[in-house]
Amino acid sequence: MTQSFYLRMQRDYDWNSQYHFVDASESDQGTAGDGSSVKDIVDSVGTSKKATIVFSHSGTGNTTTYTFSTSEVIPDNFEVLVENGAVLSVATGITVEFGGSIWAGRNQWISLTGTGSVIFDERFISEIFPEWWGALGDDSTDSTDAIQDAIDCAEAMGGCIVSFAAATYRFTTLTMDDPGVTLRGMGPDATVLKTTSGTGNIITIGDTGSNYNASGGIRDISLYTTGARTAGFMIYIDGCEQGIINNIKIGEDDGYAVGSGIYFGSDLSTLWYVTNSVIEIQGAFHGIHLAGSSDQYLSNLWIRGDGSTDNSIGIYVDNNAGAWFKDIDIVQFYEGILLGADDGDTISWLNFDNILVDQNELYGLSVHSTHVNAVIKGISFVSCWFSTNGASDANAKGVYIRETAGAINGITFVNPRVIGNGGHGFQVDAGPIHIGINGGMFGGNSAQAANTYNGIYMNGADNWSITGVMSGAV
Repeated sequence: MTQSFYLRMQRDYDWNSQYHFVDASESDQGTAGDGSSVKDIVDSVGTSKKATIVFSHSGTGNTTTYTFSTSEVIPDNFEVLVENGAVLSVATGITVEFGGSIWAGRNQWISLTGTGSVIFDERFISEIFPEWWGALGDDSTDSTDAIQDAIDCAEAMGGCIVSFAAATYRFTTLTMDDPGVTLRGMGPDATVLKTTSGTGNIITIGDTGSNYNASGGIRDISLYTTGARTAGFMIYIDGCEQGIINNIKIGEDDGYAVGSGIYFGSDLSTLWYVTNSVIEIQGAFHGIHLAGSSDQYLSNLWIRGDGSTDNSIGIYVDNNAGAWFKDIDIVQFYEGILLGADDGDTISWLNFDNILVDQNELYGLSVHSTHVNAVIKGISFVSCWFSTNGASDANAKGVYIRETAGAINGITFVNPRVIGNGGHGFQVDAGPIHIGINGGMFGGNSAQAANTYNGIYMNGADNWSITGVMSGAV
């Protein structure tokens, strides 16, 4: 027996336990055989004594197959060792449950047919590998089914880490619709998940038919595409709460358009954290889109467009009851930030802190209500930069606040920097009320035509206050 095992347990292996080698020639490991089927071993040992079940590889051929045509439960007094080359084949409708710890390498040892499944005990297994189900990180093989099988197993366990190697995995789409599953790589420069799907949402998290919490998330991974995408989000979140996206990268500097980045839906997407990540967007798509719910926390992000595409948006909010944005750079979109409320939408209690909105084509920040039933209220910006937006376009602005219909009431700017924009630096049209600016710098605007546009332009606006600013013109 080779010793090429990988420790997959949370306690030390007991080398004094009794070894039991499974006979691969048994036609069904879940039924009684000649004494060495899995069922024979489990029934013989019982549940009180420690023992080890070994699935060995005979060395002849690439694999040694162990067939389960009947469901079987291996109790938690058993350790399980799987040699490289041993494969457990589980028939459709059959479940094999492992109650104890597992020793296995990062290679395939599970083969499922149809609805066949394996389940591990979360007390002893804290992470699983998609390679166990046959995923290959060779930037060629379609590993969709293997990765999804690993996710399904983690969900059946009540939550678990699905751990990816430093490799590139190809897939189409994935769904995480039960609590506690985290996709984790070895870092965004090492682990890449590359979709082959040109449209649609790529990783869907949540279940709008049965909302849940303790969502898990995604971390230490890059998400790319094998070709230009024309629609959809790379990560689509709705119907769940309490999740984390950390240290990921979406898109490549010189790669294909990935579509839009991250979507938070209207059903339930509260208490999500997105941090320490990069989102690179090409074409008329969105970096991050908040379409409802509340209590999202976004920080330490770099969000970049391609610098040339109309209608692209760095952060787009059209309906939200409270979100926090901190230490984020948003550059080279058509509009850097759009707070755009339509029929029945309410955008309220958003907090932006130390946000750089720079080099966008038309507006750095656009606040716009477009319907009589739309409301935007209680928004604050602290120490935010709106600079060099539309430097060659007289219609461009660092900040532009206006109503087509609806109501905008209460937007506060504390110590902003509005510098070097193409037209007016900061413009408020008639309609919005209670717009306040406290401190800050407004200079070098009217970059498209010197001495033509203003640092701050209140274009018929009412009920506003400006204190302690430095500005070229008001």
